[in-house]
Amino acid sequence: MIALEDVRKSLLEIFQNPAQYPDVFKALDSSAGLQRENLSAVVTKLTDRETPLRDRLPRVPGSGRAAEWKQLVQIGGTAPWYAETGSPPEDNGVWASKSAPYRLLGKVRSVTGFALAAGRTFADLEAETSEQALMELIQGEEDAIVNADHDDVARPLEYDGLAKQIVTNVIDAAEAEFSTGLIDKAVYKLLSTYQVRPTAIYCSYGMSAAWPRSLANSVQVLLNQGNEVVAGVQVNRYASAAGVLPIIPTPAIKSVAATAAGRVKSTIYVMTERRQGEQLVYLDELLPVTKIPLPPGGDGAGKKIAVITYNVLVVRAEQLCVKITNVLEPNLA
Repeated sequence: MIALEDVRKSLLEIFQNPAQYPDVFKALDSSAGLQRENLSAVVTKLTDRETPLRDRLPRVPGSGRAAEWKQLVQIGGTAPWYAETGSPPEDNGVWASKSAPYRLLGKVRSVTGFALAAGRTFADLEAETSEQALMELIQGEEDAIVNADHDDVARPLEYDGLAKQIVTNVIDAAEAEFSTGLIDKAVYKLLSTYQVRPTAIYCSYGMSAAWPRSLANSVQVLLNQGNEVVAGVQVNRYASAAGVLPIIPTPAIKSVAATAAGRVKSTIYVMTERRQGEQLVYLDELLPVTKIPLPPGGDGAGKKIAVITYNVLVVRAEQLCVKITNVLEPNLA
């Protein structure tokens, strides 16, 4: 057991010699500036957070002011034949260097002086307030993964989400009813053109209800094994030509009004997130989700808490994903 006196001596040594222990001193000394707390582990403890894409995509540590990666320009397709006096053709495809600046995301919540005086401990109020800000931030991240658009003049601080980045393979359903034939068409496109197998299907909540209806009288298979994505969202699994694919509904994929009265439509994404062990879709993260206390506002007796992160969505091979637009959702009214 560590003696209390030993702890006291260690702390005294740190405060008397801050130059020798700069990181520890900064963490202990409230006068050393804003104190940061990494909340990455706390995110997994939030229930009903509705962030399946954010939870599914890896977060790769970044550095500098911008993320840098190799972007697929053209998949190799050279024939393997070569002459006896020659050498086998080298075919790595065409990759180009690409970069994008990190984007800053954050939420601020306040604990008022009145709330503190009302009787609850500050620790309780701080934990509750931090959780509220954290929930708002990660749900904002979920939406950004799909819908962020840096070129929108009203949203210049955003990065580009999936809707903006996936441009090569787009299937316009022209407000046709959902059918698994649309999914099969996308899967076949990836298999026949690029020889890749997609890894997941992203859709809206409304569209996820279309699958059981579409397959009710079909020999195709919809598997529900009671599995859940980490964020707590229930998923079905579709037995496609490329194998069993998880159908992941997310609130980030919005339903919008269709031409037909009373009907709505949305977009489906058939994603190749990984290929041959290499991650193709991920969040390059400069700063993990972090809590920072801010100076008090309002009555001056309270405290503000900011939850922030710096990251950017990377899609290294958008050609290996398919976006199916304008698909009618089932009429659930």
